[in-house]
Amino acid sequence: MPLPGIAAQGKMTHPLRYQQMIRENPDQYSPKHAAVLALFYPDQNNHTHLLLIKRAVDGQTHSGQIAFPGGRRELCDPDHLSTALREAREEVGIQPELIREITPLTPLYIPPSNHLVYPFMGLYPHNQFVKDAREVEELIPWSTETFIEFPKYTEHVVTTDTGIKLSFPAFDAHGQTVWGATAMVLSEIRALLTEVVS
Repeated sequence: MPLPGIAAQGKMTHPLRYQQMIRENPDQYSPKHAAVLALFYPDQNNHTHLLLIKRAVDGQTHSGQIAFPGGRRELCDPDHLSTALREAREEVGIQPELIREITPLTPLYIPPSNHLVYPFMGLYPHNQFVKDAREVEELIPWSTETFIEFPKYTEHVVTTDTGIKLSFPAFDAHGQTVWGATAMVLSEIRALLTEVVS
């Protein structure tokens, strides 16, 4: 089935950013490429969860934010999926060969870090993860049922370099504010899964 695309992603960003997404061609910025993995797995009661991480505070652009496992594409990666799997192995200790039902999602350009991110969804049969403390501060399991049927929304306010305050829609995942690119990818995932189960 067709992906919901930027129409779904745009629901979780500022209207000005959404208009920019519609108009712009990210290739004009020569972006760096990255990939992330939206990892679905069963908990001990066989209920499906989605794994998010809180990035370690390291002074980088997305330091301390809630994200998917993932990162920048390296020369050793033959494709974007390989990047997502390698980064997820490094950050949360998955075994890439056990992931199945891989579904690519709509790529998303992130202006602050000039990255073009390629998201993927995947199913994982285990619920044991090992975080890399250098990159990951916390693992955040999120019930897929809660995420799809009873999402909690909040907002995140950003002050621009010129002092203007902009309010971005966000998800509340167990008290953690999920905004920006992660929220936008989650919005597409939610639209896709809602259409599948309805």
